Amino acid sequence: MFAVNTLPEISNSKIIPLGIYVGESGTYSIDLTKNSFDNMHIWLEDRTENINTDLLTKHSYSFIETAEKNDNRFYLHIDKNTVPKLNLSVPDQIILVNNYYEYDLPDNLFSDNDFGDKLTITVTSEDGNPLPDWLTFDEKMMQIKGTPTDVQTVNIRVVAKDIFNAEVSDVYKLSVKNSSSVTDLTAGTVRIYPNPANNKLHISILNYSQKGEIVIYDIAGKRMLNSELSSSTQTVDISSLTKGIYIIEIKFRKGVFKQRIIKE
Repeated sequence: MFAVNTLPEISNSKIIPLGIYVGESGTYSIDLTKNSFDNMHIWLEDRTENINTDLLTKHSYSFIETAEKNDNRFYLHIDKNTVPKLNLSVPDQIILVNNYYEYDLPDNLFSDNDFGDKLTITVTSEDGNPLPDWLTFDEKMMQIKGTPTDVQTVNIRVVAKDIFNAEVSDVYKLSVKNSSSVTDLTAGTVRIYPNPANNKLHISILNYSQKGEIVIYDIAGKRMLNSELSSSTQTVDISSLTKGIYIIEIKFRKGVFKQRIIKE
């Protein structure tokens, strides 16, 4: 067993070669015996096997070696932790009283480039208190959902926290209104987001009162996708579309709404 017991004071990224010598062929291990490297990511690179091992979560790495000196196989990487990044802003949204609301957080809303880091996502009211009773966050599905029973405005905070508790957050406004306060199908009452989009497109219609149709055309006017609009908030899967510019059309008996969208 080879043990990594102590390291010099490190404030920036370092790559430290670990020269080894074994007297006879066999199976050996490299152990991180003291895990007290605050805000530092530590991983072992095995250049012979092309394997990287996160020593913060897996404190030991086993390997087979022949009886020889080897100065070029193992390298210890040490990086200072960085704060997670907010890639997008969640748009403000409008829904109607007694209409079911469901919002899928974008897959690329947050990111973290640190090796081995994992983000924990939480959703609260803006002040850190729990969401209203009618709203819940499904961490597994990454969905915020619920059915409001009265007019209100909720400021919702979405937080991403890494293993060292460094965090970044975004706040969006969810407005709940009566259907009687809206009369026209206009850009002010229809929200389509995100735009550009990757695999999912979300539609929110303030004055939803009847079923409609969602149609997506390519730039030449060819119908590419269509589905029924059956609630005030709906998600459309656009993963089958190639990258490019499209036109989304929302049809009701009382009007048609069109908007250009970009598929990334």
